[in-house]
Amino acid sequence: LATTSFHLAPRLPPRLRETRSESYQTEVFTKRFLVLVCDLHNASHAVQSCLLEALQHCQVVSGGTLVRLTGKLTVVATLDCWDGGLLHPLTERFMVSYLVTPDVINANVEYVLARLPSLWDTQQRLSEVCRTVTGITVVSAVAAYIRRLVTAVRQHMDVGFYFPHWNVVRHLTTMAKAWALLQGRNFVVPFDVATVAVFVLTHRITLSGDAASRGKHGESHSTTMTLSSYDDFVAQSSEGEAGQGQTLRTNLTLITNVIASVPPPS
Repeated sequence: LATTSFHLAPRLPPRLRETRSESYQTEVFTKRFLVLVCDLHNASHAVQSCLLEALQHCQVVSGGTLVRLTGKLTVVATLDCWDGGLLHPLTERFMVSYLVTPDVINANVEYVLARLPSLWDTQQRLSEVCRTVTGITVVSAVAAYIRRLVTAVRQHMDVGFYFPHWNVVRHLTTMAKAWALLQGRNFVVPFDVATVAVFVLTHRITLSGDAASRGKHGESHSTTMTLSSYDDFVAQSSEGEAGQGQTLRTNLTLITNVIASVPPPS
């Protein structure tokens, strides 16, 4: 996403661009941030403006360039900045939540999900996201649909204690609100829920260690993956061996099928 497309702030001076890697390491931030990883360059200017105004962002990271604006939040605008040198400080210091477009996930689901740390589940960070999208409406029928999806996945995957129902419902609701906001709407439709549910629930079960050791149908689906295990994960996935890569693909397929089996409200 070209920084000029926001029409809000110029690019950093060359001197700052040259030293941006050092700034990530030395600059101290006192506020929490919301990070949206999304194809914003494919959105209309009206949708971008709606999102940026609503989120009151203060920084845009685009292609590894830090752009200073005014506000409270940080937005990762494209996946161009997802390189090893930039990812680590972002995950450690900025990320509150993720919203990844289906096209990105479908292109390389193992790569994207393996790089997401287990930060979604902290209640304090989730509260920050909830406050950001307070103005987005969820009608009762859509709220019931969210609860049905979570219940269906919990029952099929046989997870419970480490997969608290209320927390996952809240998490999925918040991500659906954020997705609706990206589409330029102030209300959530069932498609928003189904779009983000696959990724939210796959992440919660596979990467956050929420799941039990085996599902009631015999599927193995519990693993906690860190950035340090990513190389091993790629090797397992590419060689077709059983392990974290196989588990991730299996869970994605299972959860996709479960979600498809739950009829949305009319």
